[in-house]
Amino acid sequence: MALRSSFQALWLAETIRLIEQTDSFADNQANRQAQSAQDTLSGRILARAQVIGQQTGLATTLQYYIKTLYVVLAFLVVCALFIGAGMAFTALSQQPINLFWALISLLGLHLVTLVIWFFSFLFLPKEAGSLVVPIWIGLTKSITQKRTHQQFIPALISLCGTHLRWGIGFVVNFFWTMILLSALLVLILLFSWKYYSFVWQTTLLSNDDIVGIIQHLGKIPNWFGFSIPDITMIRQSGFIPMAENTVRAGWAIWLLGVFFVYGFCVRFILMLFCGINWYRYQQSLQLNLDLPEYQSLATRLMPRYSEAEVIDPDYVNYQPNLINEKYKKGIGHYLIAIDIAPDWHYSDDNNVCFLGFINDRQQRVAILDFLQAKPAQKLLIAIDSQRAPDRGFLHLITELAALSQQTAIWLINDGKQYQNWCESLHSLSMIPTQLDWLLECQHDE
Repeated sequence: MALRSSFQALWLAETIRLIEQTDSFADNQANRQAQSAQDTLSGRILARAQVIGQQTGLATTLQYYIKTLYVVLAFLVVCALFIGAGMAFTALSQQPINLFWALISLLGLHLVTLVIWFFSFLFLPKEAGSLVVPIWIGLTKSITQKRTHQQFIPALISLCGTHLRWGIGFVVNFFWTMILLSALLVLILLFSWKYYSFVWQTTLLSNDDIVGIIQHLGKIPNWFGFSIPDITMIRQSGFIPMAENTVRAGWAIWLLGVFFVYGFCVRFILMLFCGINWYRYQQSLQLNLDLPEYQSLATRLMPRYSEAEVIDPDYVNYQPNLINEKYKKGIGHYLIAIDIAPDWHYSDDNNVCFLGFINDRQQRVAILDFLQAKPAQKLLIAIDSQRAPDRGFLHLITELAALSQQTAIWLINDGKQYQNWCESLHSLSMIPTQLDWLLECQHDE
């Protein structure tokens, strides 16, 4: 059941959606990266999920889980080959071979499980309809243990809905195809190496009933070149096993034909049918954007900008809550002021590209979005050293530094928190500097 990379991305996004029903992620950076990388809501949700998956290790865990699924499936295929060989040996275990016993041994379990799967396919499309899938999932879970997440399978079911039956059908019928192929090959080998005599036995059915059953079962195989024993051969085989090579070969060919058509071909055709539909479904699969969680994300990933609301009247005549339009095509060397009064005068040098103040959430989001789209070469962050370096402040500096090739801190005012700032910046591998650092960088170019 091959999975395309785009399907894995959808699976990851759906897993994160289910996790966020009871938990939450720090997704500010992921949202900004998604907005800069994609234009559509679906694309941004997938991009956001990829960033969160990389940050939390969930993407790597999902890839490991999928690889383990393939490994376990390969193990089950090997088991299927042994099961098929066992079926063939069981069918030919009697001497002479009772034809009805051979048919039940070769086709009985196959037909019973086929009926169960078929009704499950029609009426329980999200259920396995076979022991193969629960065993497959159970073995995968036991192998991955802690390197997995409990929402992976629920997310897959939620993502695919009733269409999951095509994937389940492919796996189940692929497994049975391998069993029956192995049994068919072993039958051919055994018939080629050993003498087998055949006989049919019954208490309730008459000879005419047996003749009719054998001829009807052989009609479709006869289209593929498998001969049907004549009436005389059928009647005589009901009393004693016939030793003639032509009779033995005739019964062997009939048995192979019946098994090939009603066993192997049925499963092979169903495997192809389910596999083609599963592949086509993967090609057209999309996120269900009508889900409440995705609608909530839409307000953050696809914002509808309007006139900025004035939060503090002191800002009315100075700095808007957006990036300075003058520097949107700047040279990539920027000055930013964090939590500083808007009447602060930074420099008379026209070469200073002042990107703006970060004094509220809207300004913060605007500047981070701008730097996400156009990362800075040099970024100088002005900070009032009167203000204590709390965790929120340091986290914002870290976010800004991640969007610049080089970042420096300008501590203004020589305030009472200056020494604390120096210690905090040292923990971030930064040191205080002055405005000249930014200007020298520009003059050097």
